[in-house]
Amino acid sequence: MSGIFRKRPPVQKRKRWIGTVAAAAVFITGAGGIASQETIGFPKVNLSVKPSAIISAEAFGAAQLNQKIALSGIASAEAFGTLKINQKIIPSAIPSVEGFGVHTIQVGAEILIGAVSIASGETFGAPKLNPSIQPFSIGSAEAFGAAQLNQKIALSGIASAQALGNPAIQFGGALTIAATGIASKEAFGSVSFDGGIRCIQYLLRIQEIDYGQPGILILKCVDEDTAVFLSQSQAAAGQASIPRPTQGIALPGSTKLQLMDIPLLRDQDDGSGHYAGVTGFSTRWRGALLYKSRDGGESFDEIDAFTGSDEAEIGFTTTVLPSWPADKNVIDYTSTLTVRFIKGAMSAVSELQMLNGANAALVGNEIIQFLTPTLNADGSYTIANGMLRGRRGTEWAQSGHVAGERFVMLTQDGVHRINMDSSERNLLRHYRGVSIGTFLEDAETIAFTNSDIGLKPYSPVHIAGSRDGSQNLTITAKRRTRIGGAWLDFVDVALGEASESYECDIMSGSTVVRTLTSATLSFSYTAAQQTTDFGAPQAAVTVNIYQLSAAVGRGYAGNATI
Repeated sequence: MSGIFRKRPPVQKRKRWIGTVAAAAVFITGAGGIASQETIGFPKVNLSVKPSAIISAEAFGAAQLNQKIALSGIASAEAFGTLKINQKIIPSAIPSVEGFGVHTIQVGAEILIGAVSIASGETFGAPKLNPSIQPFSIGSAEAFGAAQLNQKIALSGIASAQALGNPAIQFGGALTIAATGIASKEAFGSVSFDGGIRCIQYLLRIQEIDYGQPGILILKCVDEDTAVFLSQSQAAAGQASIPRPTQGIALPGSTKLQLMDIPLLRDQDDGSGHYAGVTGFSTRWRGALLYKSRDGGESFDEIDAFTGSDEAEIGFTTTVLPSWPADKNVIDYTSTLTVRFIKGAMSAVSELQMLNGANAALVGNEIIQFLTPTLNADGSYTIANGMLRGRRGTEWAQSGHVAGERFVMLTQDGVHRINMDSSERNLLRHYRGVSIGTFLEDAETIAFTNSDIGLKPYSPVHIAGSRDGSQNLTITAKRRTRIGGAWLDFVDVALGEASESYECDIMSGSTVVRTLTSATLSFSYTAAQQTTDFGAPQAAVTVNIYQLSAAVGRGYAGNATI
């Protein structure tokens, strides 16, 4: 690894033996104090001497010592003479002006000089030091002289104007200078470093920001290597340069998810479920995955996938679609509607194509079909000159439209059927449309409750009533079907339910005064019943008629006054 930090071979740990005569390792001389001018003479001694204090001017003569001296404090002007010392010295504090002379002091890798504080003006002279020095604070103007240092210095703070002088300082790969703060104007002189302090810059791409307290931003980032965007291609012979590629970085963008609890669009979709469509906000969008949570958003399961070719044309209305009478099942040539897509386009179709199912769209909760859209200068479309309203039994949604409601083109590729268990009917679930190439947690969470509108029978139509001479009222209607509604054999359409069953509510204003039941669309409301409900037989009665489903109960009501 190149750069500032480089590992060096570990220092060989060894002891240096000076004398030729050695005493036993267990031989101990323990002097509480050695008087001044005392001498041990010329013998060579190998022992552990532990004086708690040595009086100044004491000398060991010319003897060569190889011993361990543990001094809590050495008085000023003390000298070891011309001796060579191989020992472990652990002073907690060394007074100023102390000196080790010009002697060569060998301190092994295991030896520690642990000075909490070294006073200013102290010097180690010319000896070579190989210790581990860990002062927490080194005063200003301190110097290490010309010594070569190979050590680990851990400073919590280095005061300004401190200098390490001119020696060559070697910091091995395992050695560090850990400074939380280095004051201004600090200088290391002309020292050469092998290791030390460096500032490293990384280029990161922010993917998520969490706002903590108080005012803390927690960033979730990934490494962004700009080198991957550089082309290594070379121009061919005779070619001046390689043309710059025109494509940019493909950012997929987010996904717009539209969940639709609407009537069945195809017979094969019969069963519990709903529809979903997705589109991307970016031109680089390549598709999306649909996730669903059944535990309030704690976890999500993938339930469907949309490729780029499955992109739906999703937008919103900028004007209000006018109301249309529920019983007026003809082409609406008077209403207009302006819509704007996130992405998408419209085209005109013929009347025959419209009658065969073309240009179907969801506006709010009403399904319409239309003939002619016109592209406006601002990119929106205006639908006019012919619409079919309340398609697929949605005449109940032909009124109450507002500007800004959803607009989804109902195409086979752009809209997927999402099946679900019947036990989830009317239960809140959470969904996410996750763009391919993005994170699940980055997608918008949509709360959605499916009521299985696709299983609700359409409202009965052509409601009529007839009275006999006794004012008994017979109520009739025609049923419709959710599935198999094509009129192929010129007889009634398929039932579409497990059994045929109907209910008729007799209304007094908004109050239900009586409910009639029947296995066919024919109800008898006798004069006696009318007298009980209203006090006399009625010339006009308002009714709501429902077809029943074994799965969801009542369907949509057919309303009439007869």
